[in-house]
Amino acid sequence: TMPATGGPARQITHDQAPKWWPRWSPDGETLAYVAQDSLSKLDLWLIPAQGGEAKQLTKTQGDLFNILWWPDGQSLVTTAGPPGFILRFAMTGGPPKQLTERGLFANDDLRWSADKKHIYFNLWRDTTTKNIWSLSVSDGSLRQLTDFSGRPGFFGRAFAADDTYFYFTWVENTGDIWVMDVEREE
Repeated sequence: TMPATGGPARQITHDQAPKWWPRWSPDGETLAYVAQDSLSKLDLWLIPAQGGEAKQLTKTQGDLFNILWWPDGQSLVTTAGPPGFILRFAMTGGPPKQLTERGLFANDDLRWSADKKHIYFNLWRDTTTKNIWSLSVSDGSLRQLTDFSGRPGFFGRAFAADDTYFYFTWVENTGDIWVMDVEREE
């Protein structure tokens, strides 16, 4: 970490395992991230914000990608693959709750809607087109929000959401930034 006003950086983790998708807990006290375990599986790890000993939260058979904290900070949402699920892991441990059907693969960033009723994500539904989808956390229903079928190009890694819009990059020849009104789906 580094102070926003500048100054020296402070190392939080000290092991040599590669790490991805660091995310601060809602209260700012814990950092969750994905790292390789001793079997080279990608699992969820937690470490206090001030540093200290890391704790492995999951020991999965497949690999986990991405992290999204549940708004109350009591669980983490992540994508798993193969075969492809969105899963919710309780901070207290135990088996995950499967939020989506088997066979989808959403390996890019997960984002909350402003009202915290939906999770937005990029999803491959076939081998040629990736689109942005919405997952209802109340009933598990999925809704496709974009349609780039038959269009050359691909989604970039940038994806953000605010109260009314979400923003994403779409790369045809060069990267462009797009914006979509979530309410009107335009």
